[in-house]
Amino acid sequence: MSKQKKSLVSVIIPAYNAGKYIEEAITSIQVQTYKDIEIIVIDDCSKDNTVNIVSEIAEKDNRVKLLQNKENLGIGGNRNKGIEVARGEYICWQDADDISLPRRIERQVEFLKSHPNVGVVGGFIQFFSAHGDGATRRYAVDDSTLRATIFRYNPVAQPASMMRAECFDTVGGYDPNYRVSEDLEMLFRIGEYYQFGNVQDIVLRYRQTEGSLTASNLKAMEKATLTIRARYSRSKAYHFGFADRLYNLAQKLSMSMPSNLRMYVFKKIRGDS
Repeated sequence: MSKQKKSLVSVIIPAYNAGKYIEEAITSIQVQTYKDIEIIVIDDCSKDNTVNIVSEIAEKDNRVKLLQNKENLGIGGNRNKGIEVARGEYICWQDADDISLPRRIERQVEFLKSHPNVGVVGGFIQFFSAHGDGATRRYAVDDSTLRATIFRYNPVAQPASMMRAECFDTVGGYDPNYRVSEDLEMLFRIGEYYQFGNVQDIVLRYRQTEGSLTASNLKAMEKATLTIRARYSRSKAYHFGFADRLYNLAQKLSMSMPSNLRMYVFKKIRGDS
């Protein structure tokens, strides 16, 4: 990527009808302790005031760039569009309703610079909602542990992830065949060439709303997740063991249970606290 500027971080924010939270999400990036950034907001044909809000912010901060889609591309298409225009050495993902902690980018850049074999780094995320703060989800720091559990849990939280831009030169863009769980499929691909890692601290506050993708599309996400895991179970980069087979079978059988109960059980198994 000849256009790449060394150490520049391209923060990509896909947005759809995000007017209620987009300003807070962008502000959390503007105030980062790490200053060598560009902020690319991709509006996916919003019907609310998202575009107006971002336009006003961009007028005051030339680091903010607004792209508007002519047709709805979905999350994977927006990620690919952001990657195409990004100039940074690192790609940082920020959802339009989440809040990055002030040192998130600084700490993740430091991690990637000190771990040259790591292609994607995440960190802990803290759930929150209109009712207050929720549980914290923690992730292991070392690649071996993360790789050993990838058939049960994502090794890195997509909303809190930062990737080397070179990863996409190596593995290509997000697969448009996956409208959901495209992040897991990408992590599996990156993991065939690079290691995983996580900052051992909270780097992002993850907003939970009643209309969130996780709540409304849980069954579709689970079906896609099981398909992706099965696809990569034959990859030499991973070991799909007996415990993994049992876990995935149990997850498949549990899909007839109410969504709220499945989410509760998963969080207990996952160890959210």
